[in-house]
Amino acid sequence: MPFLDVAGCLNTRLVRTLLHDAAGCPSIEEAERNIRAALPALRERDMTLDIENHDSFSVGELRGTVERIGNVHVGICLDPVNNLSWGESTQVVFAALGGIHRQFPLQGLHHSAQAF
Repeated sequence: MPFLDVAGCLNTRLVRTLLHDAAGCPSIEEAERNIRAALPALRERDMTLDIENHDSFSVGELRGTVERIGNVHVGICLDPVNNLSWGESTQVVFAALGGIHRQFPLQGLHHSAQAF
């Protein structure tokens, strides 16, 4: 898990991620399997993986995934406007994810400063 190795070199305990990449978007079931596969490495390094809500999955799907995983090493990075393309208002996003999020993305910083 190269990104966890990079995070370790930077002495951080938090890795922020999206569930899709340039190659495409996995199903929510595949994304959950990928997260579960990372759990031993997260535990070993005492790191937290925060999944940013984005336009790939509804807030209900993300909340359900985090709740099914049920592990302190997995949380949500909440961006209140990322789900507008789903027709989910900021109020819906906060209501669904507000109780399980760990961080907000820091807007206004250079993008590379957020890409951990």
